[in-house]
Amino acid sequence: MTYAKDGLAGFDNAKRTPFRSSTSIPESDVQNAVEHVRASLAGTAAAQFIVADADANVPNAREATDTATVAWDFATAGQAKANVPDSAITYAKIQNVSATARVLGRNTAGAGVVEEIDEATFKALFNLEIGTDVQAYAANLDSWSLVVPSDYVTFSTLASTANGEGASLVGIEDAGGLFTATQVEAALAELRTMVNALDAAVVLAGDWDASTGSFPGGGTAQRGYSYIVTTGGTVDGVSFSQDDRIVALVDNASPSTYAANWLKLDYTDQVLSVAGKTGAVTLVQADIGALTTADSPQFAGVNIGHASDTTIGRVSAGVVGVEGQALAFQGISLSASTGLTGGGDLSANRSFAIDKATAANVRAAVADKVLTSDLVESAATPVALSDAATVAIDWDGGINFTLTVTANRVLGNPTNGQPGTWRTVYVQGDDGTARTITFDTQYGGDVPSLTDIDSTKKYLISIYCVTATHFLATAMNGSAP
Repeated sequence: MTYAKDGLAGFDNAKRTPFRSSTSIPESDVQNAVEHVRASLAGTAAAQFIVADADANVPNAREATDTATVAWDFATAGQAKANVPDSAITYAKIQNVSATARVLGRNTAGAGVVEEIDEATFKALFNLEIGTDVQAYAANLDSWSLVVPSDYVTFSTLASTANGEGASLVGIEDAGGLFTATQVEAALAELRTMVNALDAAVVLAGDWDASTGSFPGGGTAQRGYSYIVTTGGTVDGVSFSQDDRIVALVDNASPSTYAANWLKLDYTDQVLSVAGKTGAVTLVQADIGALTTADSPQFAGVNIGHASDTTIGRVSAGVVGVEGQALAFQGISLSASTGLTGGGDLSANRSFAIDKATAANVRAAVADKVLTSDLVESAATPVALSDAATVAIDWDGGINFTLTVTANRVLGNPTNGQPGTWRTVYVQGDDGTARTITFDTQYGGDVPSLTDIDSTKKYLISIYCVTATHFLATAMNGSAP
């Protein structure tokens, strides 16, 4: 058997070299070539070969067969191509999406690989962002520009949006189950007017302390907010009293400016009328029946000082006559003099109080103090002197003194002496030891010699002030009987 094929690659059995021939090829040469190929392939155990049809002569051959998802193409020389038929790839064969709420598309500019797009990117990509694009529908509610005049809104649609609570809108009767766009637009306009009226209503928002110096709400008070004044005060030149009201005229009313922001409602207690008149009242004589003449007004039934007195006469400016006596009060006041406190003008009741001295005031001869009888004794209560090498005597510190000595002492020169007055010192020792008292340099005349003072031998020393620097002293036995 011979094989004829133009351009067939073959081998010379002896030389095993490739040849090309357009003539017949001996079968033995073909078999030799095949065996040669088989021997060559035997050393490549890891090699795999894709073949269109099964061939026992080709080791490790993989037969390429068509399936529902792959079709093989061997038409091009030297190639074996696998093609995917249309609609052959299932969702399960596609790469997994990385997270929930993703769509496939492409956000990157230009053509390219498919990308995952998250929710935020998707909204921005297609202009669906809430608050930026979506609310644009509101413009249609104002103009109805998208509704053809001949179009109708069905009652069933309106009823469903109203939760089935009625078959008509405000001011619209059901016209055979349909509403025209004009009717709906008019109804919405009326509703809008009603809502605006609600915004203008006065709402009690709380109370307000006007003494804080700023209006209530801190800049957030809305139109119609009302506040009750709990404490009076003045803000931006406007005076407020307790129980007044203040109402915001605009939204976010200013905390500092009254004009065009606030309205004051005066709720303070006021006279409602005078002599039957209201508003800006101007009285005339006829409005008060008790007045009889313009020159000498009389008050019938008023008794002043006597049952028969019924008149009050004006003598001169600020002077009133009662029972023939001229009583002048204008500009008159009572003033407290020495030893008194109180007084004042006669626009109110006045009283006086004496400026009473204390025992210390009496001893120190404080000026302009009133001496009462009780102070005669209390001021004379003995005051203890402090024992020291030189005993200090303050003339203002007491009238009568006591002194207990623990050693020989000098009776010091008195301070604050008041000429013509006396002081006494009752002196004794602290035990049975005899003590000596001598006198300082400002004591003149014959000063006493006291050398035997002890706890039982006591002396009463009397001191007379001649001048602030000249004193006379005498002493007498003051021991107990």
